[in-house]
Amino acid sequence: MGLSLTTATRSRRPLPGAIGSWLITGRRTWYDLIAGHFTKNQLPTFNDLQGKVAFDLGRGASLTFSGLRSREKTNEELTEDFSSGVVSSRTHNDLAAASLLVSLGRRGVSRTTAAFYETTDDFDLNARFRDTARRSNAPYEDKAFGYDDVVGSLALTLRDRSVREELTLLPADRHVVEAGFEFHDLETRERLDLTLSNRPEEGLRAITTTFDANARTNATARG
Repeated sequence: MGLSLTTATRSRRPLPGAIGSWLITGRRTWYDLIAGHFTKNQLPTFNDLQGKVAFDLGRGASLTFSGLRSREKTNEELTEDFSSGVVSSRTHNDLAAASLLVSLGRRGVSRTTAAFYETTDDFDLNARFRDTARRSNAPYEDKAFGYDDVVGSLALTLRDRSVREELTLLPADRHVVEAGFEFHDLETRERLDLTLSNRPEEGLRAITTTFDANARTNATARG
């Protein structure tokens, strides 16, 4: 158990039959539970959960599964003269991996790892600004100008599917040979929605823009 700006818990236990072990770790912020009562903004917060299970397969071989789930979020309210808005953000991170370690006799080790990773960032904007380009003959300044509304969201997503092979050989007592390769299947997505309403209280025009794009690439590295 550790205590600082975050609270963390950790638990590690052997599996039944002494065939391996498991580990679970969780963390989260705690200051938001107290300071959140004294501010209108949502303070930056995060929480994550990590887990790992390792199996001893015998004869120098082992199989390990691991995972991570992480969440972060915050929002901020901005207020100035005749302008106001709220900006919020959320981030999600997820990881799952499996690793197989095999002994190749006394002079070699092979490690194969397959993994999936996904990260998502979401941003939202809801704001109102005074339009100073035009002024009516109203006697009071707060009534003389119109206001424009801006509402939008941006979502960014990255997915990475990967396979990695590492081979270590000891042909002699003073020599080590290392080789391997790594393959990644990357997928990205971006989506933008933005609406600008010009003097909505007067029923004037609204402009909406939507952008949605996907991309997928493969990458291989050898060594």
